[in-house]
Amino acid sequence: MPTRTDHADPADHDQPAVSITLLHGVGLAPGLFDELVDGLLDELADEPTGSSSTVVNVAVRRGYDGRSLPAETFDDLLADVAAIVDRAAPTLLVGVSGGATLALAAALSAMPGVVGVVAHEPLVGPLAAELHAFVSTSAAALAASPEPAAALAFVERLVGADTWSRLPAEARAFTERHVDAVQAEVPLFLAFAPSAEQLAACAVPIVVTTGAASPPARHAAAVVLERLAGVTVRAVAGAGHLCHWERPAAFASIIRSALDPASDPAPDARQERTT
Repeated sequence: MPTRTDHADPADHDQPAVSITLLHGVGLAPGLFDELVDGLLDELADEPTGSSSTVVNVAVRRGYDGRSLPAETFDDLLADVAAIVDRAAPTLLVGVSGGATLALAAALSAMPGVVGVVAHEPLVGPLAAELHAFVSTSAAALAASPEPAAALAFVERLVGADTWSRLPAEARAFTERHVDAVQAEVPLFLAFAPSAEQLAACAVPIVVTTGAASPPARHAAAVVLERLAGVTVRAVAGAGHLCHWERPAAFASIIRSALDPASDPAPDARQERTT
């Protein structure tokens, strides 16, 4: 049976066939993954008796764990992911927002142990010009003010005002407690700028998802990745930027199909909850 860990430390488990490591976005509470983890465990519960367990890990980045300062460089962030993968390999990396950008970067770097990536709405740098301009404008407003309100406004704009207003109070409070991490991380993610050649050379299987309700710039970025890197693109019905929270069952099915393409369900085969 699959098992669950609170953090990315599968060392207590016996040789999982594949570990699934979930990477959160900038300023976004790792707890927003809770229902997705439950859904993944449901999806994986039909594994044959006696097969190796599948470990689902929620990675909490430095700056969000209450013990460490935020990372200073994007390479530091990637090194932290590599350390997790080294303990959990082989690993399917699943990221949302900034976590998706990290997962994509790990794939492009041919990080040892990464056997696949599911990335929900990653950044692609200037290759996705409209999305890059949107995030750059938001980042400039953040950089112009040291006030916590500027960091909260950045995250609200990133996820959409309607989604932000519907988040649990604790999730918004998490962002408020970690405005220093938001301010430190945003320039690092904005600087991620893969080349067309890097994308074309990537050999790691990648699924890029977009929320059907997300702005056109998000879908355009996915098209860029499809054209240049040959990724598989999937839209999540009824979701925006936070599909892991808005439509966890649908996202879990996509992740499950990335582990085993033969299990791929019809896109609308699952009944979804209304958040």
